Amino acid sequence: AVLFAEFNQEKLDTPRPPTGFVNSGFGTQQTSNTELTTGVRKLLSIGGQMTAQTRFSRQYQDPTIFTVNEFYNADILLTLQQPLLRNFGSNVNRAQIELARNARAEVVQDLRATLIDAVFVTEQAYWNLVLARHRLLVRQRLLERTIKDRDQIEARQVIDATPAQLTEANSFVGLRRVELIRAAQDLLSASDALKRLIYAKDLPVAGDTQILPVDDPVDLPIEYSMLDAISTALRYRPELQRRLLEIQDASIRQRVADNARLPLLDVAATMQINGLGDDSVDDAYDLVTEADFVDYLIGVQFEVPIGNRGPEALFRQRQLERKQSVLNYQATAQQAVVEVKDALRDIYASYLVIGAARDTRRSAADNLRTLGDQEQAGAALTPEFIDLKLRRQEALATAEIREMQAMTDYMTAIAQHYRTLGTLLQKNGVQFNPQVAEEFPGTSNVQPGPGD
Repeated sequence: AVLFAEFNQEKLDTPRPPTGFVNSGFGTQQTSNTELTTGVRKLLSIGGQMTAQTRFSRQYQDPTIFTVNEFYNADILLTLQQPLLRNFGSNVNRAQIELARNARAEVVQDLRATLIDAVFVTEQAYWNLVLARHRLLVRQRLLERTIKDRDQIEARQVIDATPAQLTEANSFVGLRRVELIRAAQDLLSASDALKRLIYAKDLPVAGDTQILPVDDPVDLPIEYSMLDAISTALRYRPELQRRLLEIQDASIRQRVADNARLPLLDVAATMQINGLGDDSVDDAYDLVTEADFVDYLIGVQFEVPIGNRGPEALFRQRQLERKQSVLNYQATAQQAVVEVKDALRDIYASYLVIGAARDTRRSAADNLRTLGDQEQAGAALTPEFIDLKLRRQEALATAEIREMQAMTDYMTAIAQHYRTLGTLLQKNGVQFNPQVAEEFPGTSNVQPGPGD
């Protein structure tokens, strides 16, 4: 509702020609009018407008044809303007409200999508940190083994080791140190990358504090249902919710365009109660309360465009836009299904890779253990034997890193799976509670995801 008020005051001093049969010369007519109007105006949900107002005025005129120079007017006015065909109904007149509500809901879904991507990237960065730390530990153990073998060769120079063998062992130690330095640098970079993503005040990127992971990857298989996964994705993915909102918007616009094809038939009705007083405004309002002088006015306006081509063309355009929105939803849904299936395949393949990488690591450990047994049995430290032992140590370290890589890839694949479902926030315990406006009657409700 709108409260309005209007005040006007005019004072006129108008020259007048002589009157009567006697030439009395030119004169003047003085007029004074003071008027105040106040009222309330409200738009109706069905398209009309209701107005209730009161108006009073003081009028003065000299000379005048009346017996008094000054008098007071007062009235109460009730007006209703209502369309009966075009622009009639709450479905048409609330269209902009519904479109604005859907626009806000679309922004909320965009925010959900951004948060899901941020959580996925953060979890991916965490598993990269786990892998970097494991790589550092493996490289550290490899360096310690190589130094131990170098020291053993150096001690056996007096027996059977040659200077060439010692030189080769020293070269491997230097190579292991370089790899260890690079692994340490990768760990620091992974820690900074995670700090940049989590944006914690007590862990500034410029600080020297290093993040160490506390959760290790697991290799337990997960059970899933393809049908349940697809159903969950269709219900919770933000882009699909946006597509549903776009269908709603197109339906609302089509409904408005359909109404715009109707002829214009408006009715306006007014009732006015009048009062008049010669002493004060109170006298005029006393007469208003008696309701002896009442005016009734009613008007009807009809209009129809010949051919009606503009509204018909707009309605056809809205129909095509709605069909396009439905096709967009179907295309997005198909893309979501493909991504869900790919994510589940990645989980299955990643789990199989863990088993293969573990078998490779065990074989490399057995090979290195066999060489150790041969060395304990008195095998000669020939250049070939030393080179084989050092390379098998490298092969074991590589296998250990690949096994951890497979496990972190498996955890990332699981996160990607929940990302494709649209439930990654809930899986990681992220609370997302925007204050969503209440749905208006007659509009369909887009179901939010769990925790929304």
